[in-house]
Amino acid sequence: MNPTHRLTIFALLLIIAQPCLGQVTISGRVLSESGGAVPGAVVQIGRAEAAADTAGRFTLSADPAEIYMLSYSAENHFPMVHSYSPLEFAWQQEISSEVTIVVPDVTLVERTQGRVMLAFGGDAMMGRRFSKPAEGEPVLIRDGHKAEDTIALLRHIRPYLELADFASVNLETQVMADKPAQNAPKSYVFFTPPESLSALKTAGIDYVTLGNNHIYDYLAAGLESTIEALNASSLAGSGAGVEMGLSPDRPGAKAAGNQHRPRHIPAAIDDTTSDHRDTGRCSVGGLGAM
Repeated sequence: MNPTHRLTIFALLLIIAQPCLGQVTISGRVLSESGGAVPGAVVQIGRAEAAADTAGRFTLSADPAEIYMLSYSAENHFPMVHSYSPLEFAWQQEISSEVTIVVPDVTLVERTQGRVMLAFGGDAMMGRRFSKPAEGEPVLIRDGHKAEDTIALLRHIRPYLELADFASVNLETQVMADKPAQNAPKSYVFFTPPESLSALKTAGIDYVTLGNNHIYDYLAAGLESTIEALNASSLAGSGAGVEMGLSPDRPGAKAAGNQHRPRHIPAAIDDTTSDHRDTGRCSVGGLGAM
């Protein structure tokens, strides 16, 4: 490919990747599990707010934003958050003759006795490239700023996780302040600063699973450090294959859970957050209300 072609492609990518959106009008519907309307449901984006009509329809205007995050709520229903990029909206305006952006229908799940919202994430690790990135990339976790930087890394997923009554991720790393001298004989080994545990809690995580292929990356010293860090945090966890000693009465445990949302965890889930958590009986598998 000659230099002229490269410049042409680069210019086209810039045009596509940077849509120019002014204030946008957004409409959609809020439905129940049965497919009926949820009249009175409140939809918010930034400082704008609208209530759904008797057909579940809403319309509101939003100022230009990096991410368009719509929050849905209704009495006796679990809340929901949906996000869209300016690029999605720009494409829709290009292919449609309508000025108003129509977003997909959103279904709100009704709150009933014993029903809770669970959120299960995948692998979580804040080491390697975050503090020592490739040449030309920014340092996302800086020395002397680890507490604030690890929280900043999770800021975009916090609105989703904090909606759940109980949220869990797989802690795909050992936790320690400094890198040990010896590691397991493998190609990739991870370690994450202890500040990451507080960041996970701030983002809405309650529980971490440890049964993975990185829990012994830095051998016994790394495992001991990880368990000590968890004992000092308000996160629960299991799966390391050792007695973790995470008592529900340990310091900080009473702060567990998001202080801004009710915690209605049925007995079956409560069992995994008590002394039974060391048996590794908790599993991950999905997202939603049950």
